Amino acid sequence: MNPIYRSRASRHLSSIHGGEKVVVKAVAGGRDLTRRLRELGIHEGVEIEVAQNTGGPVIIILGNSRMALGQGMAGKILVE
Repeated sequence: MNPIYRSRASRHLSSIHGGEKVVVKAVAGGRDLTRRLRELGIHEGVEIEVAQNTGGPVIIILGNSRMALGQGMAGKILVE
């Protein structure tokens, strides 16, 4: 099993509530997803704030930008 999944402190971004700040620990996705997230500025070590997560797209704040990530994509981003 991948050690990323064994970390007790890591959670999926899709499980984070609005108002919480987290740090990206890993992306549990393929090359295309990892590349796309990097293009958006989302990679290991980056702090992001979840503005809204009510079951639809997860709205995040990264720097001065707000963006929406689908639940599937957010579920592949591991954060602490």
